[in-house]
Amino acid sequence: HLLEYDLNLIFCVKWRKLLHHVCDNKLLNKSAHGGRPGHNAIDPVFIKEMAYEICRLTHKHMVNFDNDATSCCDRILCFLANLASQKFGMSRKVCVVQGRSLREARYHLKTKLGISAKATKHCRLIPWYGTGQGTGNSPVYWLLLSSVLFDIYEEHSKGANFESPDRQI
Repeated sequence: HLLEYDLNLIFCVKWRKLLHHVCDNKLLNKSAHGGRPGHNAIDPVFIKEMAYEICRLTHKHMVNFDNDATSCCDRILCFLANLASQKFGMSRKVCVVQGRSLREARYHLKTKLGISAKATKHCRLIPWYGTGQGTGNSPVYWLLLSSVLFDIYEEHSKGANFESPDRQI
């Protein structure tokens, strides 16, 4: 999504303020790293490498699942992201503006040859989901939703047990 710069700036400023609020008040799950101040992209990689090393040293089996977040911002459901934003303190009015902007937006295709004359927009028959890679608040949306999902998992799950077919391991 390529938004008008002034609208994108408003989204950036509002969600950056929310990001600092949730970080200052320690409202995010400890496992959520992406886009978080004070966390680097290398942190989750280091944690994973340490888990591999512990399994190797203790001769324990390990199952790992990696989820490729490529194009994750194009898959974020705006209404869920806005609910998460409100949960963490974002004004409902700001969320309504953001949601309506995406709902009413007209989408043109931009290539090296120029911008298409025809456009499409969100409707019930052909829904356009996602907040877009180019939207300034999308990384914060991803962080908030990830944190909520981690919280739900930790609250309701006891993890997973894997065993060999003979149930000896």
